[in-house]
Amino acid sequence: RFLLKNNMTIGVIIPKLNNRPKYIKEALNSVQKQTYSPSEIIIVNNGTGEVDLSEINLNIRQIKMIFRAGVAQARNFGASMANSDYIAFLDDDDMWDHRYLEHMINKINNEKPDCLIAKLDQLSDGKIVDYKNAQGQIRKDILMVRNPGINGSSVVFKKKIFLDVGGYNPKLTPSEDKTLIFELIKNGSFIVSVPESKAVLRKKRD
Repeated sequence: RFLLKNNMTIGVIIPKLNNRPKYIKEALNSVQKQTYSPSEIIIVNNGTGEVDLSEINLNIRQIKMIFRAGVAQARNFGASMANSDYIAFLDDDDMWDHRYLEHMINKINNEKPDCLIAKLDQLSDGKIVDYKNAQGQIRKDILMVRNPGINGSSVVFKKKIFLDVGGYNPKLTPSEDKTLIFELIKNGSFIVSVPESKAVLRKKRD
């Protein structure tokens, strides 16, 4: 087992909008296959329909919120409801490599960062290919002009730090991901890249 030191915990928050059972089942299967089981899994539903969990062997808490409140608000609401020390976000149509949380835990144990950013791969025509890697690029000058690979599914935050900076800004969609990291840099937070952890982004979304 891969355990966090000092009884710390990692929870997973999955914002859900549309009823895409195939995609969210693949996302949940990628959580189920992790070499480390998270302390909690929260699905924040700001869309329609219920998630069918009949084939998922996970303890999941489902929370409803305002219809179409937006992914930023859904993530923030999920974070506020979480009981874990660290929170990992996963969009409902993305996936993680099976050792995603394991590598995050190793980095947390060794360096105690406030924010961790994984490598971002892409699912294209049924194949997973390299996409972006934020390692060495988590700087204000870079974030001002482009996104080096920061995505809602490739970040882990210390919950307290996330809430202290106000979480994601719902007024800045679709730039809320890199804007939050920009704010953490300004705040002096300790941010690390974890290229061993791989998040998988779908190239085409329905």
